[in-house]
Amino acid sequence: MPFEVALFFQTEPPTYQKIADKSLHLSRLGMNPNRIATDLNVDRATVVRALRWIKGKVTYPDRGQKDP
Repeated sequence: MPFEVALFFQTEPPTYQKIADKSLHLSRLGMNPNRIATDLNVDRATVVRALRWIKGKVTYPDRGQKDP
């Protein structure tokens, strides 16, 4: 049986996801997160989160847990 749903509340992705591709490109060109943040008009924490997200890393510290 086919099923349709109308989506009324579509939210925009977070800023760090929007700038992730551009941040990664600029990082690979040798720019540091402070300079990337200035160029993209965001703060440094957003750039760092974007780079971690796009590289598939967690965005929070591991809290001292060791890798198995």
